[in-house]
Amino acid sequence: MHGGAIAAVCDYIGASLGNVTAWLRVDYRQGPPRTDDAVWKLSAWVSEVKQNGRRKKVEVELCDGETGKALCTAEGEFVDTSMPRPPRL
Repeated sequence: MHGGAIAAVCDYIGASLGNVTAWLRVDYRQGPPRTDDAVWKLSAWVSEVKQNGRRKKVEVELCDGETGKALCTAEGEFVDTSMPRPPRL
């Protein structure tokens, strides 16, 4: 699978929890299996919440579904722009 497609999946998962990507970092660990019947496991979780829930740090891990080895990990911060911005001090 193309690295840009993997990054797009990670971005899509994170953006489903906020709606604008502030930043995204993807670490490619190992190439995915080159078979048509590959099974992958995707896990995502919110690891940090800031600004009363407006900003969320999300972590994503894509693993080989058969061996459990991490193919890539990603983390990013996503902003829910429907929520009001906190006042500046």
